[in-house]
Amino acid sequence: MVSLLAFVGFVLAADPVEPSTVFGKEATDFIFVLDSSQGLLPTAESLRAPIASLIGVLPERDRVAMIAFHTRATAVLPPTEIEAKNRQSLMDQIKALPLPSAKETDLGAGAAEALELMSRKGAAPIQHLVVVSDFCHNPSVQSPYDSGGRGCRSIRGMEGLARRFRENSAGKRVIVDYLQVTRTGGTGAQNPTELQPVLGPGTVGKDPLTFLSLAQSQLPRFRYRPVAEALLAAARVTVRVQTPGSPTQTARLALSLPAGSQGTLEGLQASSGSLSSTTLGLAPDGELQLQLGAPGPVPFAILPREEKTNQSVTLEGELRLEPAEAWTTLGLDPVQKNLRWTVDVPGSYTVGSWQRTGMVAVIVISGGAAAWALRRQRRLPPRLGGSFSWRHGGDTRLPLEIGTLREIHVHVHPDGTLGTGPKPGSVLSIKKESSKLAYVETHQEGIEINSHRVGIGKHSVIPGATSFQFGEYRLTWE
Repeated sequence: MVSLLAFVGFVLAADPVEPSTVFGKEATDFIFVLDSSQGLLPTAESLRAPIASLIGVLPERDRVAMIAFHTRATAVLPPTEIEAKNRQSLMDQIKALPLPSAKETDLGAGAAEALELMSRKGAAPIQHLVVVSDFCHNPSVQSPYDSGGRGCRSIRGMEGLARRFRENSAGKRVIVDYLQVTRTGGTGAQNPTELQPVLGPGTVGKDPLTFLSLAQSQLPRFRYRPVAEALLAAARVTVRVQTPGSPTQTARLALSLPAGSQGTLEGLQASSGSLSSTTLGLAPDGELQLQLGAPGPVPFAILPREEKTNQSVTLEGELRLEPAEAWTTLGLDPVQKNLRWTVDVPGSYTVGSWQRTGMVAVIVISGGAAAWALRRQRRLPPRLGGSFSWRHGGDTRLPLEIGTLREIHVHVHPDGTLGTGPKPGSVLSIKKESSKLAYVETHQEGIEINSHRVGIGKHSVIPGATSFQFGEYRLTWE
């Protein structure tokens, strides 16, 4: 793609190209649909020479056709493939075409004839229609496209013509240029609103002679734009994780364009992780570093352990494709705005505040403190102290009476409230061993302690800084 865009930029900056140097594997059908009614006859005649000049620079294998319409439509030049041996004769033939004249203008007939040429067997995959008219549809009463009335009126059977266009244009690229002409006698030109539902939206111009002159000098725009649009649509950034992250180690993300593409990502921001706005060149790869924080709340643990995590990171920014001048010259915006990429970044973090170094000393000190606490407990059994409160779903906080107990057993009553009672039938039991140590014994699965799921059994907790979750009930010891 780089070489192609460089070639495009070179051609557009150079003088008008010779037919043999024009790029394009697929041929194009140029179909000129000319209003030759009496009021536009001088304009139609004046267009023959510039149309012939345009054919003089069209590449071989392209085809050209011409339709003249007034009361009826006629293919005055059937689709003809341009070759070296017939190029000059085609130009002479167009210059000498006798264009008929009539008082009426039948836009429906002209559109129907264009659809016939587009749907013929062997039609090119790229169809370029150039329609020249005042777009005032006033056919004769015998026309099947006459909707009745006077003056400029709508096309009868327009839905059928539009359906035929959709069927005929399937799998093709259709380019339409509408060129407005003012009729002799001072009648103003109408907007091409009648033909647009039939032949599709297109570029609206007011000066056919200027259009044909630009078409001849800027022929690469016609031939390169379909290819460039396809390349522009394919230039999408992909994001993948190169290195997982953690609170102490940055994650590395690889951002890539398709092979052969080049561009710059600008104004990058991350919705998760720490990343300042930056500029990143992609030719075709680039790399980002993100600092990921530990998820909260972090579970409590007496001994440190490694926990795996997975964080979703969303990046936002703009992509500027290079060389920007080539895209701009072809009428395309090289900047893709409001882009978003989302990627899941795996990582890990340490649960607990102790480091593994010096662990033996910590265990010894903790063991001595535990022995002292046990001896103290034998002398004076500690009370639970603090207060319990609980919530059920979105309810407000409700107190749980504990009195001066050393051990409580939490029950779920049939009315949905929590209370204390005997150990059998309780959800969990809480027992205080000292002012800094307590145990909770869970009697069913699916219980969380400090947002960490535990199984049935006995678990150590810290008095006054513990919460329990079971089903829709949350119990807090404060």
